[in-house]
Amino acid sequence: MLACAAPAGCRGIVALLLAVVPVLPAQAAAPASGAAGGRAVGVVGQEQPGRCSEAGTVVCLGASSFDWTDVDDQDRAHFRWTAEVLNDGARAFRVRVTVELLDADDGVVTSDSATASVEAGGQVAVEHTGVLAYDRAADVVSFRFRVEPLPRSGL
Repeated sequence: MLACAAPAGCRGIVALLLAVVPVLPAQAAAPASGAAGGRAVGVVGQEQPGRCSEAGTVVCLGASSFDWTDVDDQDRAHFRWTAEVLNDGARAFRVRVTVELLDADDGVVTSDSATASVEAGGQVAVEHTGVLAYDRAADVVSFRFRVEPLPRSGL
C-alpha cells in the first residue's frame, strides 16, 4: 500500500512504479471453476471439445495481455487489456470476459469486464480500456482473466 502525505507527491512515485514494475499473470491463483492448465473456461452444453481442453468445454480463453498505458493529471492510472475467446461449439455465444487485477495476496483490487459475441467454431479478440485511482493501482501486482457465457437471449 502506498501512503503519501501529499497526493500530488505520490503521482511521480506511482508513475515510476507503473513504468518499471511489471504486472504479471497470476500463476499461483486458484483456477476458476472448470479451469484446465491455467486457462479459464466456461462449461457449456455437451458439445465435443476441440481447441478447448476439457470435455464439455466449448468456450475458453486463448492468448491474453494486460498493460498500464498512462497516469493522467487527475490521479488515475489507465490500462488496456486484450483476451482471445475461442468457441469450439456448434452455436454462437455471447460472453463476458473479465480481468481481475490482484494484490500481493491474490485479493481483487478491481475487475473490468467487456462482452462480445463469438461465432460457432470461431474466435474473437476482446479489447478494453479502463482506469483506476493511482493509489489503488500501486497495489496491483498480477492479473487473471475469466470468461463466462451469457444467456442466449438476443442471439
